[in-house]
Formats: sequence, structure tokens, C-alpha cells
Amino acid sequence: MFETELATLAGKLPRGPSRVAEEPVYDLISDAFVWNDELIDFQTLSQGEAGAMRCLWRYRTSLVTGVQDGRFKELWTRATVLAPSWVGFTEGRDVYSENLAQKYRELKSKGRNKGQRGAKG
Repeated sequence: MFETELATLAGKLPRGPSRVAEEPVYDLISDAFVWNDELIDFQTLSQGEAGAMRCLWRYRTSLVTGVQDGRFKELWTRATVLAPSWVGFTEGRDVYSENLAQKYRELKSKGRNKGQRGAKG
């Protein structure tokens, strides 16, 4: 899934070194954390490239939060070969973080609660 798109996306990814050390933001569409130096103008991407980008963010979030999601592991591994200097591979962004795991649980809980309230009313 998205292998062809990843090949073209790789040349468009922001390269390191990282420009910021801020906490990531949560991207609802990909259910993933994203650091602001990783953001890319989605208007310049094909639909498939945008999908590949979201898959990379999603897989990396599974590593950071400890919430197992291996669907995109192969894509992630391929990206490390095609775009090894992508800022998303900055050291420490792909390892478990208790702080981010807790933040993720809180965001997921809030989302479920909003959905339940919306369904009632």
C-alpha cells in the first residue's frame, strides 16, 4: 500500500536537521502526532502521496505511544531507505514517550466522549 506514492513523496519530505524541539500536535485525520517541522503543503501532493504521509505519521505514533499498529511498518521501513534524512526520523521521535502516550490516551478519550455526546443529541 502506497509504495509507488512513497517513492515520489520521498523527494518532497522536509529534510533534517530538525528546526524545532516543540511538542507535536495531534492530526485527527491520521490519528497521529506531527511535529511542525514535518508539515508539508498537502496541495502539492497527490492523494496517494498524502495517504503515504499520513501512514508514516500513524506508524511513528504507534512507536511513540506504545499502541501497537503494525499496518504501516513496511512503508516506514522503506521510507528510512528512500528518505533517511527526513526530519520525521529525528532521533527520539520514534521511541516510546510516557508523556506522549498519556497525551494520546487523553485525546482518544476526549474524542470518544464527544462522539458519544453527539450521538445522544
